Amino acid sequence: MSLATALFRSTFPIITPSKVAAVCYRRMGSELEFLLVNTGSGKWTFPKGNVEPHLGASQSAALEAFEEAGVKGWISDHHFDCYRHEKGDAEHLVAAYLMLVRQMFTPEETYRNPTWFSVEEAKRKLAKRRSEKYAQEFVRVVDRAVEMLAIPVPGTPWPRLAAPSFS
Repeated sequence: MSLATALFRSTFPIITPSKVAAVCYRRMGSELEFLLVNTGSGKWTFPKGNVEPHLGASQSAALEAFEEAGVKGWISDHHFDCYRHEKGDAEHLVAAYLMLVRQMFTPEETYRNPTWFSVEEAKRKLAKRRSEKYAQEFVRVVDRAVEMLAIPVPGTPWPRLAAPSFS
């Protein structure tokens, strides 16, 4: 290992996300909408959970979208952003995967109340009842998703990302 690599690693440790989220979206005409779900405490969030060892990260995010929001679709193979999430006294790093929703079913977790929101309304809902620190995390993720979805690569629903796999 070079001295530069060793210095970089000691200054900027590699952090592995402990959770995954599906940032579910659809296009309604020229408008982009995001699908959010309720938490047990009534806040709005993206469907998220732990990585299932037998599935891997992106497919675990797709499974969370199905269980919590009742949706299936195209999910990116690679996360497009990470955000910090507070749960109790712990802070988790969550890897966010874009998911173009193609089908909707009744979710397994019916109390989640999956609901579609415009970009600006999604940012407001995600920020509500959260500290400024965590509200900014969600706003950044939505803004980044909008940026990523601005000009899709032909044949995929995402620019600059690998071809999706269908869940």
